[in-house]
Amino acid sequence: MINRAVIILSGGKNTRMNGKTKAFLSLCGYRFIDKILLASSDYKEKIISCNDISKYLEFTDVKLVVDKFKEIGPIGGIYSSLKETTLDEALIVAGDMPFLNNDILNFLGNYKFNEDVLVPVTNGKVQPLCSIYKKRVLETILKMIEEKDYKLKNLLNRLNVKYIDIENGESFSNINTVYEYEKILNKEKSE
Repeated sequence: MINRAVIILSGGKNTRMNGKTKAFLSLCGYRFIDKILLASSDYKEKIISCNDISKYLEFTDVKLVVDKFKEIGPIGGIYSSLKETTLDEALIVAGDMPFLNNDILNFLGNYKFNEDVLVPVTNGKVQPLCSIYKKRVLETILKMIEEKDYKLKNLLNRLNVKYIDIENGESFSNINTVYEYEKILNKEKSE
């Protein structure tokens, strides 16, 4: 058992997906959120950050947290959920990352570090929405929210960050648009 929480961010407006909740899109017969929960099954605590709890009532073994700060992007969900976890550290995962697997999430979950946040870098790209955050960053996040600075890049600039290179960049791909979703569905059909 990994003594960290996993927090799945699923509170966005999903405007580029025509309002469909990305976490409930399916790939290979599984919804994105189910794939992420399965991949993170070794984590001690599971939290879903959302705008509307009624959409997530089927998840009985998961703590549901409503975003305290709405329409400010992922930083609001990170703050609300980190505040609710009973553990000192949490893996923050975007709900639109269906290619994550148990090996990668367990590697991150078992990685020891002293910094505020552990951030994977894949092919030179920083992955703040599949990173381990320590609960002690809450004060910094709240200060940024009060300053109306909602950019995760700016958050990382204010924190002590441990960056680690990870080879398998495709696992960190997220699905943002209808076009991207249709593209992976077509790829799935052709395989």
